[in-house]
Amino acid sequence: MKRIIAFSLFSAMLIIACSPRNVKEIGETSEAVGEKAVKQAIVLKPVDGYFTTLRPNATTTLVLDKVAFEENFKPAATMNNLPTIINFDTDRAIAIVLPETRREVGIIIDSSYMEANVLHISYTIDKGKEERSFSMIPCKVYSFDANLGINAVNFNNGESFVEIK
Repeated sequence: MKRIIAFSLFSAMLIIACSPRNVKEIGETSEAVGEKAVKQAIVLKPVDGYFTTLRPNATTTLVLDKVAFEENFKPAATMNNLPTIINFDTDRAIAIVLPETRREVGIIIDSSYMEANVLHISYTIDKGKEERSFSMIPCKVYSFDANLGINAVNFNNGESFVEIK
């Protein structure tokens, strides 16, 4: 009987210790500490199945409305893969476009958060070493909730910083 009670107490303590505490839902913020502004993680949803019509000479970052998106990006649909559809009534889009290259290039989002109505996006450019027989214009497009009250977007890749209002 003592073993059953001891096992029950141990199980209860284990369940309480492993239960989630201080878990925040998306969109919920934590209290600011001192004079620090509140940072809120923002989920960027990848937008796949498009190619860009831009031909930049340097890394170009964009915040896009429907007209700008349709002007600068065209669907690249295949039989098995349809492009992601963006509802511009509820979402906004951002894009990172790199100069034309013959190398494999990856654009990796390291972090995205909102602070004082500014969306901060930190990204890395991973340049491959092998040259290909064809060239491409690397680009990544992401969407995010338009109802977040974002007034500006800051792009930072460690080498350059761009703010778009």
